[in-house]
Amino acid sequence: MRGPAPFIAIVLLTFLAFASALGHAPVWDDRIYIFDNPVVEEARWAEIGARPTGSYHRPVVFGTFAIERAWLGSGTGAMRLSNVALHAAVACLLLLAALRLGAPRVPATAGALLFALHPIQTEAVTYISGRTDLLAALFSLLALLLHARWRKWRAEPEAAGRPVALAGALLCYVL
Repeated sequence: MRGPAPFIAIVLLTFLAFASALGHAPVWDDRIYIFDNPVVEEARWAEIGARPTGSYHRPVVFGTFAIERAWLGSGTGAMRLSNVALHAAVACLLLLAALRLGAPRVPATAGALLFALHPIQTEAVTYISGRTDLLAALFSLLALLLHARWRKWRAEPEAAGRPVALAGALLCYVL
């Protein structure tokens, strides 16, 4: 597979694998932390950033929930679709990281596809509150890739992106 084909395959297969979950009702903590939570529903940004929302202080995660609730309403389909898109993005970044580390293209693509489609990912993708794991992985891989780019070319424009990406990952799991 050459060019963008592996990335397109990862995205399409990820969406196909998780499409059946888009119409499901909220599960576990989704109702408590997202749908019946006035802090998220009313997008109380000071509270989201400054103190725990429920049992957790995860400002990046709860901020994404608040943005989606404001833009898309209280349906679960759009939030699950966002999780699928985030998971596909993480799988693509994993492929980029493997390629950057020198893995051959076919095994790197196979590994990224295995990551994207493995059943163990179901909880992080279909459980809306599982977005914590998706965002932490996304920001961690971004920080890794930005660091690798900086180390290879010593390009300073990316230097600011590394701590921002790392901070984003850490703010997904503050408590």
